[in-house]
Amino acid sequence: MAPNTKTSPYIQTHELLRVKNLGQTIQVHGKVLSSEEYPTVTEMKYECPSCGAIFTSERNEPRRCSCGRRGSFRLLDKTYTDALCIDLELKNGKVLPVYFHGEEFLGKIKENERVLISGILKMGSLSQGEGYYLNGESLH
Repeated sequence: MAPNTKTSPYIQTHELLRVKNLGQTIQVHGKVLSSEEYPTVTEMKYECPSCGAIFTSERNEPRRCSCGRRGSFRLLDKTYTDALCIDLELKNGKVLPVYFHGEEFLGKIKENERVLISGILKMGSLSQGEGYYLNGESLH
């Protein structure tokens, strides 16, 4: 039985891939068109050359330090994890990119397989421009 979308954090069906649902957990059914495994950065550590302060970031170099320095911070370390990107074809023919982080998903999804995926709906830059993608959390 489908969850009640008025009381549940889960939204089901491809018609609800809308801006109002960004940041919410959704469930989508679809067919896996392709999948690719790759390493991805999960954390970066930077040091301020002026005062020695350490910053941790998931994506970008810090913009400013509390000492007043702006930019040109020294990269100390990067932490990587395995990731999986799949292109999921929805019932309406649209393709939704889905990203999974962590080894537990590697090797479990095969092309042309029909799957139900839960994840958080996001908007961001994709290879074909700005669009929706799913940050995958579970595979059913």
